[in-house]
Amino acid sequence: MVGVLGVNRSVVGRTGRGKVCAVPSGIRISKIAIRNKNVKFLNYERTRPVLRLALSILSLLASGFWLLAPVTVAEAAWTNAAEPLGAGAGLSTSSIQWGDYDNDGDLDLVVSGWNVALTPRLIVYRNNGGGSFSSASEPMGVNAGLTTGSVRWGDYDNDGDLDLAVSGQDAGTNSRLIVYRNNGGGSFSNVCEPRGVNLGVESSSVQWGDYDTDGDLDLLVSGYESATTNKRLIVYRNIGG
Repeated sequence: MVGVLGVNRSVVGRTGRGKVCAVPSGIRISKIAIRNKNVKFLNYERTRPVLRLALSILSLLASGFWLLAPVTVAEAAWTNAAEPLGAGAGLSTSSIQWGDYDNDGDLDLVVSGWNVALTPRLIVYRNNGGGSFSSASEPMGVNAGLTTGSVRWGDYDNDGDLDLAVSGQDAGTNSRLIVYRNNGGGSFSNVCEPRGVNLGVESSSVQWGDYDTDGDLDLLVSGYESATTNKRLIVYRNIGG
């Protein structure tokens, strides 16, 4: 039987059959097996405080509880390293993702959304190191882009660099879905609009993944299609090109 000395000065035990029993402190008990070791129980009321503490710890160990030393966890610290659009400036209703588009070993940045003038933007920022980022490309043109959408890096053509899929609403309030090919040197080309020219989804999400395990990335899209007022969820298979 495994016995535990409780704070009510009685011995609580668990029999081999799983039944729990309590033995009043007035009953003399010579030995109880705890974790295959023989431990003699003393008169709890007459023991010294230090010994009482030791017995309490032994009680916890025997009952399956373990005492852990306090651990001091340092709070995370963050500092403003960069504001690529300028101090106090940025984009809203936006999407953002890290990705090493130029294969130089550090993470670059793509972001879409509304600026302070409510102009949709789509910008690729190059990581120059040291907390410095420079605008390397605006795939939809200067001061043009998408909002209420999604941006995702992915090497859809398996040429070793990251291409870009984007969705959202453009300045003409069209829903858009565009795949951009990374040409290198900060240049991106519109190679495909799966829903058709100036068509797509907003309030949307896009994600790359090789669903058919044929070795190239396919495209998953969901969102609101303003041209039809339908909500859509579509898997596009990458057939090459």
